[in-house]
Amino acid sequence: MFKDGQLVWHLVALHYVVPIMALLDWLLFDEKGKMVAWGPIAWLSLAAAYLVVVMIGAGPLGLDLGGGTTAGITRYPYTFLDPAISGVGGVALFIAAMIVAFVVLGYLIFAIDKILGRVANRK
Repeated sequence: MFKDGQLVWHLVALHYVVPIMALLDWLLFDEKGKMVAWGPIAWLSLAAAYLVVVMIGAGPLGLDLGGGTTAGITRYPYTFLDPAISGVGGVALFIAAMIVAFVVLGYLIFAIDKILGRVANRK
């Protein structure tokens, strides 16, 4: 979030503001109880597409995707995705941990949605 001791506002917006706004959008405006059980798995498709583009782009294609806070350190947008820094095993472990975390979080949101849907239907 910092580069040269300065807060990088677009990274704050990307990593904090956008997720909070998405959560608030769901809580305040979406009809509850309509999520499907396969949804949390499907939500991973965007992250998986991003990961494929980054790993192919910065890896075999050699594109410099390391703007923001990793400029000059790595071609990857995050150092934890760079096999030269984290090792292949470290990158694989990070990706596996993120998959598990996002699936768990997705099913937690799914469960909350179902509960809120039941509550709304009782009225």
